[in-house]
Amino acid sequence: GLPPLTHEKASAEGAYRELFKRVIAQNEKYYARFPQDIERVCYLLRYCSEHVVRLPGGGRLGATLIKALGFSNLGTASGMERLHFMLENVV
Repeated sequence: GLPPLTHEKASAEGAYRELFKRVIAQNEKYYARFPQDIERVCYLLRYCSEHVVRLPGGGRLGATLIKALGFSNLGTASGMERLHFMLENVV
């Protein structure tokens, strides 16, 4: 096998630190562009924590899946618009 990488920039901890910085930056850009979605996301998270919301396949919509929408969309070229479109009719 290969020896573990111990140099800080190449470590898993360093990689996650950089990833978290990018996630925060993308969230800030998104909410600066679509500030009305702050209320929509808060409402959706609150509603899903108080009610059972079933997805078409039978799974449950919860905070983890809602957060995954941002993670999967905000890293793509048209992701901000796609995410906003999904949230437009929440409230």
